[in-house]
Amino acid sequence: MEDIWQQALESINAFGDTNKRTYVVYLLSALALALGVYLFARNKAMIGDAADKPKSLKNFFHYVFPKDVYLHKSSKQDYIFFLANGLIHYGIIASYVLAAPFFVFLSLAILSTNFGSGDTALQAPNTLQLAVLTLCFALLYDFGAFFMHWLMHRIPFLWCFHKVHHSAERLNPMTLYRMHPVDLLLTGLVIAICTGVGMSLFIYFWRIDISYYELLGINGVFFVFYILGYNLRHSHIWLPYPAWLSRILISPAQHQIHHSAERHHWDKNMGLIFAFWDWGFRTLYVPKKDEPHFTYGINKKEPNPYNSVSSMFVKPFIEAWEVSCKGMSKLRASIQLAILLVVLGAIYYVLFTAQSFQSMPKTLHLEDLTWSEAAAAMHKGYDKIIIPTGGVEQNGRHVILGKHNYVVKAASERIAKSIGGTLVAPVISYVPEEVHMSYPGTISVSEDTFSAILEDAARSLKRHGFKYIFLIGDSHGNQEPQADVAEKLNLEWFGEGAIVASISDYYDKNGQITWLEDKGYSMREIGGHAGIRDTSEILAVHPKGYRRSPFTPSGFTGGDHNGKYKSASKKKGEKMIQLKVDAATKQISAILNKAQSANDE
Repeated sequence: MEDIWQQALESINAFGDTNKRTYVVYLLSALALALGVYLFARNKAMIGDAADKPKSLKNFFHYVFPKDVYLHKSSKQDYIFFLANGLIHYGIIASYVLAAPFFVFLSLAILSTNFGSGDTALQAPNTLQLAVLTLCFALLYDFGAFFMHWLMHRIPFLWCFHKVHHSAERLNPMTLYRMHPVDLLLTGLVIAICTGVGMSLFIYFWRIDISYYELLGINGVFFVFYILGYNLRHSHIWLPYPAWLSRILISPAQHQIHHSAERHHWDKNMGLIFAFWDWGFRTLYVPKKDEPHFTYGINKKEPNPYNSVSSMFVKPFIEAWEVSCKGMSKLRASIQLAILLVVLGAIYYVLFTAQSFQSMPKTLHLEDLTWSEAAAAMHKGYDKIIIPTGGVEQNGRHVILGKHNYVVKAASERIAKSIGGTLVAPVISYVPEEVHMSYPGTISVSEDTFSAILEDAARSLKRHGFKYIFLIGDSHGNQEPQADVAEKLNLEWFGEGAIVASISDYYDKNGQITWLEDKGYSMREIGGHAGIRDTSEILAVHPKGYRRSPFTPSGFTGGDHNGKYKSASKKKGEKMIQLKVDAATKQISAILNKAQSANDE
């Protein structure tokens, strides 16, 4: 609830966020398009009386901001309704944005239960996958918005709430927010389901790891659409697209027709971005070249039945009750209303409570959070943190010096996701590497220095309230100092509610060698340093860190690796890392269970 409240308060500024349709850049782009219409339109069908007046800045201002529009009683209702409905509006928007990952989580759980969880770990999407996912997300979002809009026009009970939006007698950018909370709630839920389920399919079948928030803010398709005059759709400025384009995208003129009080315009052009949904549902209306002027509102007889802002909130409920009672007994209507309240209660639970199933911060990496986001994550229950340690050492001529850092960072994130409620501290890359110091580029510190850095990092995190601090090292030289630091701090902090653990199974008991031997590799082929295991891991998490044609200095005859590294592969690397993740997760789970048992006693 605190997240929803915070987002609602922040979102009252509808002009300073790229995710808001009234973001100042989108408004300015609409103004620029309006200028184009004003300067190049040749007839009254396009610009009305402005066609008869000389072109000037003053006349342009009067054309764009006519008093009859912006000072009309209906527009004043829009302004007041925006302020009165602000927290409700954005609280609902914030809640379904938070709830959508729940549907991702639920769908993935269903897919995994019925078809298996998948053999490979999730990977970051490549450029093509990201482009496809961005477009598909926009399509899913848009269809969800269209379908609920279509239902609002088809079901009398829902129309009672949706017609608040259609009661505007003049259109201005603030008319966008003239939406009843019930309308917003149901639309938000359908969008959350469509995008959440759709995303889960991409994640499951493509094995890609991408956040709902990454796609939402801001999706490139939305950005282009908003730039191309979105705010003119709620305005008096007539901007149609060519007929062919009007069958693909909803133009400002098409949405103005949607608000028309003319009978032949009713229930037309219900799409948000794309027009082909309307074509498929036979609700598409392409404006004629010289579409006659029309009035706005619910109908010509009573365009705006709401005499006050308060009636815009209350009257729809009264009308909905009357619609429910029509043609049936009050008992039956009461039963239907009770069922509806149960359904709305379930929706409320999903939107305001169920996000706890997937209440993850935007990233698990501490260095990529702001301090306030880190605090919010801890408040949500993220009381565990991993301190990964890597190293800068020679890894043969075929693998980069920072291999350990890439591997342990990726593995730590996966471990954190598996455990839940866990963040990942920045990788400590300066570690004891004396054994490799004969190779340029290696950086080594003494064990005392490494231990001091590790200890101070753990102390810092404990001061902020982390209860469990896990030390995970990807290099041999890190293991003993980590165990010593954990032992020292546990003795010092005994009884203070903080535990430090060196997760040695990640390195020592991960089963990698056994797995490779089962695949037919000998120990000679597997090797130790920069062999099949190390090379496969870097191919999995950072392919650019592998040199297919390594440079060999003149006169070099030493052995900088062992094992048959050319047998390495990305697929083997995925398995190597998953084995490390599984070993660490199992050890950490045992530590947590033991701590929980001790607390229960």
